[in-house]
Amino acid sequence: MEKNLKVEVVAVHGFPIQNLPLELLQLPVSLMTPAERLNLASTSNKMENALMKLRFPKVNLHSLHIHDGTNSGAKVADIIITSTNRADDSVLVVKCGTSSMYSERLVNVITFPKWIDARFSAIANARAMYKVIRHLIPSDGLSLGLGPMKKTDMKRILSAEEFDNWTSADVQGNHDMAAIGFIMNHAYKNRTLDCRANVQFSTDFSHEKAFRFKGVRYTHAPWVRLDHLITMRGVEYIDLGHTNLSALEVNIFIRLCIDSEKPACNCITIGLTGGAPDEKDVLKGFIYIPASVKVEKNMFFACSNSVGNPNIAIITLDDQTVSCHFNSNEKEILQPRITLNAMKQKAKVLKEMAALKLEDVEQRQRLEKQIEEIWDNCEKALAEEDKAHDALMKNP
Repeated sequence: MEKNLKVEVVAVHGFPIQNLPLELLQLPVSLMTPAERLNLASTSNKMENALMKLRFPKVNLHSLHIHDGTNSGAKVADIIITSTNRADDSVLVVKCGTSSMYSERLVNVITFPKWIDARFSAIANARAMYKVIRHLIPSDGLSLGLGPMKKTDMKRILSAEEFDNWTSADVQGNHDMAAIGFIMNHAYKNRTLDCRANVQFSTDFSHEKAFRFKGVRYTHAPWVRLDHLITMRGVEYIDLGHTNLSALEVNIFIRLCIDSEKPACNCITIGLTGGAPDEKDVLKGFIYIPASVKVEKNMFFACSNSVGNPNIAIITLDDQTVSCHFNSNEKEILQPRITLNAMKQKAKVLKEMAALKLEDVEQRQRLEKQIEEIWDNCEKALAEEDKAHDALMKNP
């Protein structure tokens, strides 16, 4: 005889996650995706306040792209969040403006009414939104993508404390020079600035902090003068597109860098007008040797003719550019250094010989023998370096 089983359904209400102690809340929230974490924070003020007390690792990259939209009155203000984990290619776009530069069909584009209010400007909404993102999904820095906008908007963005952790600025479009000046006002050694070709500088542009960044690229640079370059200190890289600098001015700059205890920058690329740079003009006054043909025909190792100066520059001449590296890895320049030092010593001896009188035969013979010894020692040092290199390749 079958028994009738009575099944009683009991509704079980979940324990409110915001009531968890902070130490227990930390783990589940840390395992959430950025979108899940923001969605959770948006559920209530109580939850937001609880999450803001937690600490999370910096495993994300942040970008803020902001510019006037193509339609009248439209404003793009997208905060893009990606992961530092190469295996994670997910992209989260938080839309703060009236328009977005991303298609919802291609990436995850979301908005949060809790922090984004249609009554406020796109910049104000981006500030409110990023204040939350900066804490809940922390990053080592913020990349700014700054398109066409009013100079007053540029000032508001750069003055906002929410965005003061920016580490790079990518500027596009035609801007008022005052707006570009606002960016340069915030130059620091941990920040880079990239002004694209459509940022058209006036030829009389000047700013005392234009070269105070960690690195800069000015694609349109007819305003850059020699005195701008020689006053720089400690810049990692400089990329100048179209300039009005001459090959002789570049030569002066390279000479100053080689002769300085600390060069103005680690590396620089300068675009010149008037076709390919003349090798004789750029390398005038230097002791130099061409790099191996296996590398590039237009690459040279150059140094000053001062025996006590150890600095070496790697100079590359291209179609319309001159590139220089001043702080190279010593292993890369060890063999060129041996040859250049020998050439320096030879130049010094030849100078002594030029001062001799015709009757100073013995002295001349002594100096000629000294030159032979210089080259013998150079060849021995190069052979020893080759031997050491081969041994290292066999037993890395």
